[in-house]
Amino acid sequence: MIQVVIVVAVVAVAVLALVLVGVIPIGTSGTQPAVVPESSADALTAANAFVGGVAGGPWYLTELGGIDFTTSYSNNSELTPPSGCSATSDSGITIPAYTGNYSNGKLATWALVYVNAPRTSELTLVVQNGQAREEGLISGTDCSVGNMTALPSTFINSTVAAAVALTSPAIVGFVRNHSSANAEFLLLSGAVLDSPSGLNWAVVYSTCDFANPSAGPVQGSDAYGVVNATSGAFEGGISEPSENCTIGPQNTSTPIASAFAAANPVFSVCSAGSTFMANGCNAGDYTYTLAVEASTVTFGSVLFEVKTDTGSFFTLNGPGGFSVLNITGGLEAAFSVGSSGPLAMTSGFTDFGSGLSTSTALTSLDTILIDMGTTSPVGMGLSFVVAGTGSYTGTTEPVALP
Repeated sequence: MIQVVIVVAVVAVAVLALVLVGVIPIGTSGTQPAVVPESSADALTAANAFVGGVAGGPWYLTELGGIDFTTSYSNNSELTPPSGCSATSDSGITIPAYTGNYSNGKLATWALVYVNAPRTSELTLVVQNGQAREEGLISGTDCSVGNMTALPSTFINSTVAAAVALTSPAIVGFVRNHSSANAEFLLLSGAVLDSPSGLNWAVVYSTCDFANPSAGPVQGSDAYGVVNATSGAFEGGISEPSENCTIGPQNTSTPIASAFAAANPVFSVCSAGSTFMANGCNAGDYTYTLAVEASTVTFGSVLFEVKTDTGSFFTLNGPGGFSVLNITGGLEAAFSVGSSGPLAMTSGFTDFGSGLSTSTALTSLDTILIDMGTTSPVGMGLSFVVAGTGSYTGTTEPVALP
């Protein structure tokens, strides 16, 4: 059932995800004011303008999604914060019914999640009719709001993703056969279904009731497409002409900590004559090499990060990055950071050795090489963390970098 795939594949936008999986109870509302649908770019412009005036920043976008419902819904539930955090939330969210052109990438409601640099605060905004408002804030001096990777600053608009998705015969067939449907657009960092790891738009259309599977129609139809949000390429999709809408979403994701472990970091200096793409580090740069102690994942399942003792990403002052080397020292996969920037993988490995890809197994015969740049990191209190992506969730335990 495709709704299951949606929830499993997506680290979904906070408010919308809670609605879709039933954590926030919602009920059918009365007549709601009409809304003017807008694209992801329109919503992002409004949200960024709003978040610039919120104390506690700078804020970094980590999640983005839009939705259209054919039936209006509302809720007034309060947020439940994680341990060590406090939460403030507004009086609730209303998602109005919209029966316009659901397939053009302009949606009635958008939700965006931002975090601050030390990951002690998470801010959720909702955008409707070009206006952003705060839906919830989770924060606290001892608060940790997770390890979501900040999204890149540039990606294709939802309207472009919609047009690309409509090149798929399966999705075109669904739109042709259904004059109205629920629609969901989610921007995802990592592999989705069988698509390559990277930044992807998940484009979902369904006649099932996203919010109330057991109260909506018993039978429905779905179409699901994945569009590369960087290149605009169509990565694939599926459709289900007939499905049981009442099953509802299930969560079968696997904690990355149960599938991957690295340890025993060794500090060194990259040898003379080395280059990042040939050897995994630049000559003269400081490095850490870590053994892969256990792994049942592929290259597309992991995001490597180096964090400070405050929980923020370590910032390089020059080129560097992450590499995976095989047992003979050959480079298998790499993620490079340019002249400077956070030492954290945003959307998976960007380069692979011959014949390798995101679906290649990352095994205990491999080693991880971190190019830390030209400034010695010794004594900075840094740690190496692996975040799961795709069907893997959470993070591994931090490994201290001496």
